[in-house]
Amino acid sequence: MSKSLKLIIMVTILVLLSGVYLFKNVNSLTNQPTEQKQGSAGIENAQKVKGRLEQDSAGNLPMLMELGSDTCEPCRMMKPILEELKKDYEGKALVENVDIYANRDLAVKYRIRVIPTQIFLDSSGEVVFRHEGYMPKEDIIEIFKEMGIE
Repeated sequence: MSKSLKLIIMVTILVLLSGVYLFKNVNSLTNQPTEQKQGSAGIENAQKVKGRLEQDSAGNLPMLMELGSDTCEPCRMMKPILEELKKDYEGKALVENVDIYANRDLAVKYRIRVIPTQIFLDSSGEVVFRHEGYMPKEDIIEIFKEMGIE
């Protein structure tokens, strides 16, 4: 065998082994349970949000649901706004902050591509409006008014 053929075979084997190693490591990282990634607070939030969605979106109150993450800067900027709105609209609308890593099924259901994503649901649970990215409080209030929420 010539030296160049031996070199090509060795490089090919190294590339294949590197590919297998990377595939296994990337695959194991993406398949970790959410408990390891987010801790118990994310899990409790997931159960609370799903329960409220099942109970409240079926009949009583409209909802603003923001799907995001604690690791996202615009999501962190939205958090105090959502807390204010939650207090201001208590009894009129639900305002929920949903962690997409603890609620992957909701992220899939609402086809989340960008975080944060705000989804406005009417009292029957139907999507009325959605927005991707940071959303100022004034814009949220305007959407609420358009939905008939004062």
